[in-house]
Order: sequence, then C-alpha cells, then structure tokens
Amino acid sequence: MILAIDVGGTHADGVLLFENQGNCRLQVGRKEKKAVGKNGLRYTVTELLKELLENIDFENSDSQLKRVVISTTLPTNLLAQKTVKNVGLMLIPGPGAAPERSFYGDENIVLEGFIDHRGKEVKKLSQQQVVNAAEKFKASEIKNIAIAGKFSCRNPRQEQQARDWLQCSSKFNFDSIIPGHLSAPVLNFPRRAATSCCSAAIAAEQRHFSEEVEKIVRERAGEMTEIKFLKSDGGTMSKEQLKREPVKAVNSGPAASIMGIRASMSDDYSSRTFVTLDIGGTTTDIGLFVEGEPVFEKKGIEVNNMSTSIKGLFSRSVPLGGDSCIKIKKGEIKIGPERTGPPAALGGDSLTPIDALVFLYQKKESPFISEAESKMNIQIGENAFEMKDWDIERSRKALQRAAENLAPAVLARAGDEFVLVESAVRDSEDKAALLIIDKFTAGISRRINDILKELAEKPVYTVKELLKDVKIEPELILGMGGPARDFLPLVAEKINLEYQLVPHAEVANAIGAGCTRPTRKINVRVDTRRGEYVIPELGENGKLEGNISENWPERKAKEVLREVYPRKNPEIEITRKESFPTVSGFRTTGNITEITAQVKPDIIGKIVDSGADGNA
Repeated sequence: MILAIDVGGTHADGVLLFENQGNCRLQVGRKEKKAVGKNGLRYTVTELLKELLENIDFENSDSQLKRVVISTTLPTNLLAQKTVKNVGLMLIPGPGAAPERSFYGDENIVLEGFIDHRGKEVKKLSQQQVVNAAEKFKASEIKNIAIAGKFSCRNPRQEQQARDWLQCSSKFNFDSIIPGHLSAPVLNFPRRAATSCCSAAIAAEQRHFSEEVEKIVRERAGEMTEIKFLKSDGGTMSKEQLKREPVKAVNSGPAASIMGIRASMSDDYSSRTFVTLDIGGTTTDIGLFVEGEPVFEKKGIEVNNMSTSIKGLFSRSVPLGGDSCIKIKKGEIKIGPERTGPPAALGGDSLTPIDALVFLYQKKESPFISEAESKMNIQIGENAFEMKDWDIERSRKALQRAAENLAPAVLARAGDEFVLVESAVRDSEDKAALLIIDKFTAGISRRINDILKELAEKPVYTVKELLKDVKIEPELILGMGGPARDFLPLVAEKINLEYQLVPHAEVANAIGAGCTRPTRKINVRVDTRRGEYVIPELGENGKLEGNISENWPERKAKEVLREVYPRKNPEIEITRKESFPTVSGFRTTGNITEITAQVKPDIIGKIVDSGADGNA
C-alpha cells in the first residue's frame, strides 16, 4: 500500500492506493479530505491518517504500508501571496556584472571575497565583513539569511565559511542560513541569488512541517515505513534532503496535480495538447501538456516573477482560489491574493467566490450559459455542494454589503457575460454574485492566455525533449480541485475550449503524489589531475586507473545509481554536467568534471478506476 497526502493552504487531501505489481496499475482504496482549520496541521494530518488507516491489519503482508508520500502547496502559497519576507542576502560576486542585478533579498549586502570560474579562491572572504553584515540584518530584525557566490557551484568554500561563522557565533540566532550552492548547483549567478532567497524564506516553515509529518506518520504507521516528500520536478526526496534543499518543495503541489493527471488520463490523451487547471482554496495552478507530455522548466521555474534554478514541471500559480478574500475598492471588485479564512457561509469573516457560487445555487439558478450546460451535461445544484453544511444567509449578507459598495456602473454590468433565465438577475446580491464569478473566472482565463503567449516566444521542453517548431494550440482543459466542478466550465467557455474533470478530481493531487516513482540522485566529481573521484552521497573516494574517456564520469554515475536503486532497470537522466580544465604553469594539467544523475521522475502506474468525477 501507498499512502499519499497533499497539504494545501485550505485543505489536506489523502488517499490510500493499492498496487498491482503485475501490470503497473493502482487502485484508489480510500480517500479523505479535511479542512486545515484552527486545530492546525498536526491535528488535520493525524485525522487524515487515522481515517485512511482505520481497521487495517499491518501484520498481514498484503496490508503493509510501504511508503508515505507528502506534497504540499504551503511554500508555493506563501510565495504567491507574498507573505514571506524577512530575507537578508549576502552576495559574493567578485568582479564583473553589477551585483544589483541579483538583489533579491529584503536587504542585500555585497561581500568582497572571490572564487573564479575554475573554482580557485582568488580573494579570501573577510570574517569581519560577514559578521558586520549579519549585525545589520539582526538590527533590521531579519530572521533568514541567504548566501550566494558567483562560482560557488565550482567551489562552495566561501559560502560554507560564511554559514559556519554565523552558526558558530553566539551573537546570532537566525531561523535559517542557506548557502546558494545547495539550492542552485549550476552556473547562473542571478538565478542562484533568487533561488537562495526563496529557499531561506521557506526553510524554517518546511523544517517544522517535515518534522511534524514524520512524527505523525511514525506514531500511526511505525518506523519501517518510508517517508518521501514530492519535489517540483515530480520526483521525491527524503526529509534530510528537504532540510538541506527546502526550495525543491516549491511547486510540489502543482507537480502533484500534473502527476495526478498523468496517472489518471487514458491513452486517448497520449498525443493531445491540453491545459491543466488545479483550482484550490488559495491559488489556482495552471500547467500544460504538449502531445501528451508535461512541459518542463529546464533552466528553472519562475517564482513571483523571479527566474530561479529550481528545475520543475511547468506550472504557473495565480493567487485566485475558491476561498480568496473579496474586497470592494473604489467601487470595483478585488479578489485575492490573500485568503483570510473559510467562506462566509462556513463561518468565515470574508466574502469569497465560493459564497457567490453557493448563493446562486441554493436559489436553483446558475450563471452557466444554458447552451453550454446542455452540451457539456453539467451537474448543477445540490449535487455540486452539500447545501446542509452552508449558512447561505451569511453569504447573502456578505454579498449585499459588497453590492452596496459597488459603483452603479459596475453593478449594471451583471449578466452581460451570461445568458440567464429572466428571474436570475433580480436583487443586488444576485448581481454582485454574478460579477464575482465572472471576475474570478476571467482572471484565470486571462492567465491561461498569457501563459500560452509566453511559451510561444521561447524554447519549450517536455520531460522527454526540446520541442522544435511546435505550435502550441490546446484542445481542451483538464481540471481538478474542490471547486473545479463548478468554475471549470466557465473558464473553458471564456477561452473557447472543451473541458473535462479528471477522475477523483477533489483528491487528484494526493493521487499524483502517491503514484510518483521514488527517485534518487548521485553526484560524481572527477579530478583527472589528482587521479581521483568522489561520490559524496556514498562517502566513496576512489582512485582513477590510468587515463579515462570523456564519458567515464557519466557512465560511472549511472552504474552506481543502478546499484543503489531498489528497482530493476531504472530510467536514468543526467541533470547536470559541468567540466573545466585545471591549469598550472600556463598549461592544462587535467580536467574536473561534475555529474549529477537521477532516476527520472515518472509515475509507477496508472489508476485503474475512473472515479465519479470524470473519464479523463
């Protein structure tokens, strides 16, 4: 069995999957959804585990819980809502381009050390400068430190020195200190600085989250169960790696949704181009498949308009969710980016898009275009929501207050975008609800169009290859998430695409996490001048026997990875290859090559049942 949990800003979803080893198929045994409320994360995840594992006999060999996989949108949501600040960035740029291009911290200080492009220390780092910078950050009440050197991927010595000096000093007690070479071990100084800042911003939260999750799993499932956390590229990592490289969990929630679609879609979609939409309570995540394969960010994903070195599946988060806070400013509707709590109908203090939706539904009136409703065979009304759980009067009052503050010209636009029965637009709260739903779905639709324009202007990679001369023209939208059943048809209508809900749409993220293939990576560093190689993960230091071929480091990395990976014949990819000569006395004396090989992220099997939500 595999247990998977996806923790979002609003809900935590869990599934229990049963594997059929013979044909690489999985079946959803149990599924649960819990609101992440005032009782906190520990209570929510504990309740999920309790219900998913209830009455399971772990002594039975057929009921062994082999693995727990966790994905979370928490870091993505924190960054998307711009609530994470308080990062001090120490830059070690050396000579060259202006360091201001890499000022991504809330405060930025340039240090004078320098490592050159070969990894040689040209100018030593000053301990006093580092301490002075830290004192300035402390005076500004900065809690998180990022350290980025221009060529630290070639030699991390100065980043490590700065970190060690700060950790060993009794003057400072920072929540996190992140050296850039761990977060971004490839060339590109601005991306390393941005990535380090993102990593420092979320490190403390991620550390607490992983420790809580491990404690809960151990209490419920024992010490032998493997615990993995999803990465942005659709692979997995251990708790120890998450602590070292917390930024790799950014976009793990969107990655889970994309892997969920891979696991759920039928072979009919294997050559189609489509948009994926995961509508949550806090954000909506948009992805893209081209000819049946997910688009991949080869250089690094974009976070808050910053280019990073975090390799991942292509996804863009827009801060619009079903629970997004709605305010009226200068007579206009403003949705998000923050979520202040549940919808008013569930006791929250703020009006949300969900309030607008349930208010219209309880009157058995829908904003859906009648022709589209007939053509797409939508289920509307009590089937969409358990109406008994909602205090519709609270939604009505919240909508009424909003309508009173809307400009008359804005209120008069209600209904323009929809073909409605005559009685639908009757009261001001009806009009406010329609305007909210229209603005919400229009915001998502515009973001989809912006993404398609963005991709039309740059090279596009899938997980398999660089796409050459491919015109990206999506045929449909595949949707998931709790509110997707109700908002998806309107989004699709606005951009003139067909749509389909994926099976088990309400827990598809958790399914994606559970279906993900466990990954492992190996780094090999070869120095031909010294005649030695190092594999840090295994603590292995070896001697080279005579001259080696140019591709020996790559072959060695793959060979070792096959030996340590538990499954036979893993699909291995090279994710990093750096090579540069060593020079002495004006002549080349050898070569240093660094290789990173990892088991390629993918799914371990397809879901065999279609679920009740769709037939993707």
